Amino acid sequence: MTSKKREKRPPRYGVLLTIAYDGTDFRGYQRQTPDLRTVQAVVEEALQDFDPTASALRAASRTDAGVHALAQKAAFTTERAIPPIAYLKELERRLPPDVAIREAESCVPNYAPRFDARYKIYHYRVRVGPTRDPLRDRYHYHLHGAHFRPGARSDECAIAAALNLEALEEAARLFVGRHDFRAFRDTGDRRENTIREMSRVAIQTDREYPDALRIIVEGDAFMKQMVRIMVGTLLEVAREKHPPSWISELLCADATRSDAGPTAPPEGLFLAHTELGRQAHEKAEKESRAEEEPVRAPEDGQQSEADA
Repeated sequence: MTSKKREKRPPRYGVLLTIAYDGTDFRGYQRQTPDLRTVQAVVEEALQDFDPTASALRAASRTDAGVHALAQKAAFTTERAIPPIAYLKELERRLPPDVAIREAESCVPNYAPRFDARYKIYHYRVRVGPTRDPLRDRYHYHLHGAHFRPGARSDECAIAAALNLEALEEAARLFVGRHDFRAFRDTGDRRENTIREMSRVAIQTDREYPDALRIIVEGDAFMKQMVRIMVGTLLEVAREKHPPSWISELLCADATRSDAGPTAPPEGLFLAHTELGRQAHEKAEKESRAEEEPVRAPEDGQQSEADA
């Protein structure tokens, strides 16, 4: 009786990309139907042109249409043993001007950044003024007189006069900690666990532009449109529509989406940073060494790693 030889599977390698993009002309990060332009589809098309063995991208975040990223993390698996820097250079040549690869590094094959993210940092930019600014409004939420606090001039250009920044900062601090954020998710988000922990929610004025500020949100995980709803709610406090204590009332299991403020538009939002755990990278080295060594049967009383 002859036994068929087992076909040797080609070795696989992992590459982790850091991607920046201007989200204005994209329908979000995640691939959708072929007629919709998405960041994932554009990067994968460029990747396939250089490396047909590359898998689909596995990203840390799925940003919405119009949302930008300074440091989106996305990994893929390949059968090509080439330095990660080659992917950075080759993708740079193939990608359009509104997408760039900031970094490329080795990682474990099949690494999924989404499940290894320790925390993420988002920035939301706001500016005030009576007129549009075509060079800045792609990246800021523009507020004019109708959005200012009572008593502010309709042509006000100083954000400290247009909004109550003291109340805004007090309200932002109330988000910090572990809370129920069910009131701060899109109505289409049906996940059961709505508990999230924010380690930082802060207001930072712009030294270069007195008409602008950014809201910095750092947390362990986020739900659909969560940051934009948080921002829209905070701006209601800054407009003196509600007191800062309103935030505490919304961070409970009884609150609903309709209780919170409006969803701020996407153009002001940036995914600024994703902090990944180190376990996957340490595991990558271990698995690479294991692939080079012959497989030995476990001794009596021991379990193999695959069974553990």
